[in-house]
Amino acid sequence: MDFKKKVLVLGVNGQDGSYIAESQIALGNFVYGVGRQSLSRWVSPCDNFKYIELNLIDLKSLENLLNSTLPDLIFHFSAVHGPSGYDYESVWSDMHVVNMLTVNLILEHIRSKTPGVKMIYASSSKALSSNLQEISEDSPKTSNCLYTITKNTAHDLMLFYRNKHDVDSSTVWLFNHESIRRPEGYFVHKITDIIISSLKDKRFYCDIGDLNFWCDWGDAKEYMHIISSSISNVKHHDFLLSTGVTINAQIHCKELFLAFNLNIED
Repeated sequence: MDFKKKVLVLGVNGQDGSYIAESQIALGNFVYGVGRQSLSRWVSPCDNFKYIELNLIDLKSLENLLNSTLPDLIFHFSAVHGPSGYDYESVWSDMHVVNMLTVNLILEHIRSKTPGVKMIYASSSKALSSNLQEISEDSPKTSNCLYTITKNTAHDLMLFYRNKHDVDSSTVWLFNHESIRRPEGYFVHKITDIIISSLKDKRFYCDIGDLNFWCDWGDAKEYMHIISSSISNVKHHDFLLSTGVTINAQIHCKELFLAFNLNIED
């Protein structure tokens, strides 16, 4: 069977990586999906998908994989990250390798061995300054935690290789985006679990802290489809993905609870 492109997806067992892989498969491309686990979690076996178990802290194995597969398109959607309040200090060593050093390795591989290959790197809105009324791809970046330090450094690497070596590299800053594939511990997942528990037991109570914040929430599957079908075809540009609509968490949660005839105050 002839395939349009060979695509490498790092982090295929994550929410974003799995949706990217499925979108690329639907486009008729052959996808190599990389994850730490022994099996593919979300993407089903098919003729144009091969799952590869590989821990990205093993840089030599990643280099060997690049040399053996020679992909036409690379999605770096793997990262050491966690929900709000996550202790990044305890995982700094692994995060340094996965979030940054792998980026340099891939960019150098493209520069020296496979010119013309495109790389797309997923960054986070956390790395963008929050003190602006209007935010774009050119907005100032802020490194206010170890996670954003790694993300901003990776973007700097992307820019360096793009400007000096003409490597086709794009950073995509993603505002909050959710799905049923989001790991436990994230905000929307928590709220959903609380609603389910409250429906089962009217006496259920859970304190999740301050709800007085605003956020932009989108749909993960839709975002990955946009990246896969549109952004991956544009050269030498960075992108920002959001709904453009901010929602107050407290108001939103009250509406969600009322939809199930529940009072959030209870």
